[in-house]
Amino acid sequence: SVCLSLCASISLFLCLCATHASPLPLVFLLVSAARPGAVQILCDKYVATQNTATFQALAAPDLSMLGWVNFTWHFGPDIITDPSGTIGFVFNETSSNLTVRVLVHAQYGKVENSTHIVVQESITSVTVTCSERVPVVGEAVAFDLAEDGGSMIRYYWDFGDGAVQGTPHVIHQFDQPGIYVINASVCNDVSSVQAQLSVSVSDASSSQTTMYIIIGVCVGGAVLLVLAAVGIYRLRQRRKHGERADFSFVRGRLLSESSAINTSYQSF
Repeated sequence: SVCLSLCASISLFLCLCATHASPLPLVFLLVSAARPGAVQILCDKYVATQNTATFQALAAPDLSMLGWVNFTWHFGPDIITDPSGTIGFVFNETSSNLTVRVLVHAQYGKVENSTHIVVQESITSVTVTCSERVPVVGEAVAFDLAEDGGSMIRYYWDFGDGAVQGTPHVIHQFDQPGIYVINASVCNDVSSVQAQLSVSVSDASSSQTTMYIIIGVCVGGAVLLVLAAVGIYRLRQRRKHGERADFSFVRGRLLSESSAINTSYQSF
């Protein structure tokens, strides 16, 4: 468009020179051709913190070939001037809504435009935990998501039984026994991380039977321990009484023999 305007201006200038007319229309056309009419900013709406975001300003008409244009970018308090119209910038904010403004300076005018972007921190990892090691059918089970990093986060749960939820801490109960693969994802507009957890859900009747078996084994073991202790105590008591009886018997024999010896001596 600039080239066409210049060609038209030169043609008009030649015609004016041939007719000895005023060159003011030519000056007006040249100034109009060198004045920017509008500027458009091309960039991503969502930008990850600590990553380089690219911004491009497109002025209409394009005056960069004439060397008459300069671009001044405003990234909050940071101001950068660049003649190319394309620039990279790194944001340090973890979560914010920012306004980016560009001012295009030309030889005979200026124009500006602005755009809004969202800066978010990227999510690095996520961990899924379950409150019950072996969930039971019909019982409420707590599930938790813990993520590292991230801002403006969205959560998504898929429990494998058709139920979905969207909070980091959820309570869920299963209606049928079996093995369920739980898919959880944590995302924002610049990153997404997924995690899985396999859960074996048991039937309520089988779990009750198992519980009764465990209780029976515990009670039976306790009874056996008590009986063993009583048996040991009685055995010790019997041994003590047996030692005393033997000692009395030996003492009686000694006394009787001593009396017999005395009687024999006296007779002698």
